[in-house]
Amino acid sequence: MITKSQNMRKLPKLSSCHTDHRNYPPGVAYMDGQYLPIHEAKLSVLDYGFLHSDATYDVAHVWGGAFFRLGDHLDRFSRGMDTLHMSIPYNKAQIMEILHNCVALSKLKTHMLSSSAQEERHPTSAEIQEMQKTAS
Repeated sequence: MITKSQNMRKLPKLSSCHTDHRNYPPGVAYMDGQYLPIHEAKLSVLDYGFLHSDATYDVAHVWGGAFFRLGDHLDRFSRGMDTLHMSIPYNKAQIMEILHNCVALSKLKTHMLSSSAQEERHPTSAEIQEMQKTAS
């Protein structure tokens, strides 16, 4: 987490385990375990989450290179996934690192980052019945 004592005018540093020489402005996407220039990020029109709106998202703001209440945004994002019975293979600290790397790679000091998760498979009939019970 970025603290008040950190300089708000500097971009975050890229994590030491990540090396990348591509140019990312005007944006960065993180898909399937890799960082991509935003124009290279593609989602199939046959994606289940896209077709059935089985997705959740949250948007975090970055001002002067620092996130505003990122922890709150990630908590809300996690609650959205829990409500839809979804999961991703990253914990909160890993998501924070991914988002900080996106800011560092984009070199944009003021912008918004959208975190989204989509279901990639058809739910089972038992899952559908459970979701219907929870929704009523």
